[in-house]
Amino acid sequence: MSLSSSIEISSLSFDQALKESENIVKSLESGSLDLESAVTHYVRATELLKHCSAKLQEAQLKVQRIIEQDGKAVGIEEMPDA
Repeated sequence: MSLSSSIEISSLSFDQALKESENIVKSLESGSLDLESAVTHYVRATELLKHCSAKLQEAQLKVQRIIEQDGKAVGIEEMPDA
């Protein structure tokens, strides 16, 4: 498995996680991995995509919390810590 697989997923940005998952898909599609490696890569990709989904949800919440006044953004409402 690649060096990036040892990196904690929670520390990755959306773009980093997406790029790594795309690379994993390419590896899986190539058919060059043995079964055990393919399963390990698949699990990692699934975890990366969950992380991407959470990052997208977080961004959506931030956008929704932008306060508009007279059609212009005037600030961002602070999000409570979860």
